[in-house]
Amino acid sequence: MNPPVLAAPTNAPSSTGTLTTSTTASSSLTLGPFDGGYTGTLTVPAASAVSHLLTTMSVTQPAGTPTVQNVRRAPKNIGAANINPFGYVTFTPDTSVTLPDSFVIVWKFPQNVTLPDPTHSYVAIYDPNNPANPNDPTAGWRVLLGPAVQATDTAGDIFFDWPELSAPLTLVAGTSYELVLFSTTSTLSTPTPAPTSTPSPTASSSPTASPSSSPTASPSATPTPTPSPSASATPTPSPTPSPTASPSPTASPTATPSPSPSPSAGFVVQNATASGNGVVNLPVAAGGTGAFAVLAANNTLNTYANGQVVVNVGSLPLTGTICQTAMSGQCLAAPANPIPDSFTPGQSETFSVFLTSQGTPINGGTVTVTFQDMNGVPLGSTSVTVQTQ
Repeated sequence: MNPPVLAAPTNAPSSTGTLTTSTTASSSLTLGPFDGGYTGTLTVPAASAVSHLLTTMSVTQPAGTPTVQNVRRAPKNIGAANINPFGYVTFTPDTSVTLPDSFVIVWKFPQNVTLPDPTHSYVAIYDPNNPANPNDPTAGWRVLLGPAVQATDTAGDIFFDWPELSAPLTLVAGTSYELVLFSTTSTLSTPTPAPTSTPSPTASSSPTASPSSSPTASPSATPTPTPSPSASATPTPSPTPSPTASPSPTASPTATPSPSPSPSAGFVVQNATASGNGVVNLPVAAGGTGAFAVLAANNTLNTYANGQVVVNVGSLPLTGTICQTAMSGQCLAAPANPIPDSFTPGQSETFSVFLTSQGTPINGGTVTVTFQDMNGVPLGSTSVTVQTQ
């Protein structure tokens, strides 16, 4: 388990800490608040090696990186106009490591700032091993994630969530990689997976910041489920939850949510699994557990009061429960099935779903989470595949 975050003062210009990757589970680092109240979370999936990523988050561009506005004069790099950066993440691995599914970024804003448009907000990466080259479309700042999903936590804070890109990303030891969070007036095409980095004689070999905090897990809405239930009712990553009588798990999704069609246009439901491919794996032994995360967004003008959320396992030898989660991934109440829920126009919520095996093998079963209005009419749903092992 990672040690607690030592938060920088709210008015500090940046916040720095170390994210330690794992070969068996996802890892997260939350930094902030900084620069008036910004908070950022970086989550990576189970990696090829254990590596320590010295990470700094700020709203000011790090020295030594190309001017982001230059992408307008180098359209092969990003291909967008009116670029407006609003956040930066720098990370430097001490060991070369491959992330099989890139990473997830969650960026929380202070309540007194004007928000960029999430539907035109993206994340681009700068690799100093592949510096800007107008003749190379993969050089310079390259779009990696986007667009963003906007959500609101229980405290009323608004955050953007960029789910991971399902493509591997190799990081070279000693190289300082830069991410820029930016908005644009252009609608960008689906980002192309970033190519594998290779060291070059001019690559940076030392980090640009020194650690001042240590990581803890946190999601997001772009949230690897991480339940850690206990006898009484925190995204801390733990791929094998062990729920008991009254769990109070946490979830931190690390997979790109896969939207499911919803009967009511504008009500969107997505899921995220630890595998990143919509499959939940759990032990076949009775009591074996698995989990996944769900994001629901009411993008309509309707209010849905006194509804409920139902986990349907069909005839599978499973039990399923669900809880609504805070931005940290912590359950707001003990998991149950079904649970009551209400949505106002524009409201987004995150949930964790917990599955428990009854001791019979399952090969490709389906579990569905459905959101219903007060009359039991489905608003939207999402499904995952279940496998025992």
